[in-house]
Amino acid sequence: MLSVNLINFLVFASEKAHTGETPGLMDFDLSLIFYTFLAFVVFLWIMTRFAWRPIVKALNERSDKIEKDIADAKKLREDAESEKKTYDEKLASAQKEINDMLKEGREHGEKIKLNLEEKAKEEAKDIIDRAKREIELEKKAAMAELKSATLENALKIASEVVKRNMHDEDNKKLAEEVFARIDEIKAV
Repeated sequence: MLSVNLINFLVFASEKAHTGETPGLMDFDLSLIFYTFLAFVVFLWIMTRFAWRPIVKALNERSDKIEKDIADAKKLREDAESEKKTYDEKLASAQKEINDMLKEGREHGEKIKLNLEEKAKEEAKDIIDRAKREIELEKKAAMAELKSATLENALKIASEVVKRNMHDEDNKKLAEEVFARIDEIKAV
């Protein structure tokens, strides 16, 4: 049915073309259709022969370039990720090394502090011990001097009391007894 309608339409259009009327928008002219079709076939052959291959070649080249650019971009991205990973590892390693160095520095500082404190305590103890020895020596020297002075005073007093009743041997004996009593008093 469609073909019958199409044939009727073409016949009607061709009759209008022979009558000299100006064709309308919907009017068909068979010669126009034939020459249009012929021009299209010639145009298609020329395009296929001369333009199609260069266009296809250009499109293929463009497609290859795009694929290469995508591959390059992927490679660059992988390289960048690899570099970032390496950088992150180096950064973590450097941070660990810094933390280790800080810890080692603190420990070393703590050891130095303890060592200095120990030396200071030893020096203070040495100074105190030396001072005690010096005090003891001074005390003994003072005691010897006091003993000597006391003995001399005791002999002077005793000799005045006795007024020549005693001899030198008696004086020595008396002095020894006085010293013995002083040592007894000192020991108590």
